[in-house]
Amino acid sequence: MNLDLLISVVLYHNSAEEINTIIDSCQGSRLNLKLVFVDNAADQQRYRFENAPPWVKYLPLEENIGFGAAHNKVILGEDKAKNYLILNPDVEFKVDVLEKIAQHLEKHSNISLLMPKVIWPSGEDQGLRKLLPSPSDLILRRFIPGFLKQFFHYQQAQYQLQKLDATLPMQVPVLSGCFMFCPHQLLREEGGFDPRFFLYLEDVDLSRRLYQRGLNLYWPEVEVIHHYQKSSYRSLKPLLLHLKSAYKYFQKHGWFFDMQRLKINRQCLQQDQNIFR
Repeated sequence: MNLDLLISVVLYHNSAEEINTIIDSCQGSRLNLKLVFVDNAADQQRYRFENAPPWVKYLPLEENIGFGAAHNKVILGEDKAKNYLILNPDVEFKVDVLEKIAQHLEKHSNISLLMPKVIWPSGEDQGLRKLLPSPSDLILRRFIPGFLKQFFHYQQAQYQLQKLDATLPMQVPVLSGCFMFCPHQLLREEGGFDPRFFLYLEDVDLSRRLYQRGLNLYWPEVEVIHHYQKSSYRSLKPLLLHLKSAYKYFQKHGWFFDMQRLKINRQCLQQDQNIFR
């Protein structure tokens, strides 16, 4: 059976409520889809999948292999689909969102990656549209005290694309890993996520690679709710993982002398958004 959409969600001690919300968001879709929950903490399973709809599958892993590598179990697995959705377990959306995005990709074959408008439960835009980061961009966001950030406002505003019109579609080098919709074959050709990133920046690396294969599109015609948890800001272990991933990312793509980053970011800042209307 040919799938219109294959979706993977990586679990790690997630609640039954979150899992039910994801299933409810997909329930009733007119797309022929398959939703796979990959569990990186299967030894502490908190949800019984026996009563789930037949299009929902559960893949328990024997150990925590990391976010990207767990998604790759499905991305590079036996199932093939026209489109693929990498989805976080803390996201919810209306059922017609998936169909509208799939229809948009059908009309625009040059799209390599699409992210809708991502909002807080309050309805406020989360602003998950960014340039490719330099080391200073990540240092400013994570380590500079709040009262000092005012002195770096221009750099941070540019990095977060605040001067572009967020009500219009735009080409974006880095789209958030909480909701990444793309052609499945293209994702397979890229090898999915780089498994060297255990957690953090794997979506930056993948966005960067997909950007070079087509159009990374922010598409605000539809929106999803993201119950965002910045765990690396609250405890030491995630922070150390974040730093380790940052080191691997800049070792792979370049530190301060990254000509490709400069070229891609310049293209983004100089784009004419009206061409995506």
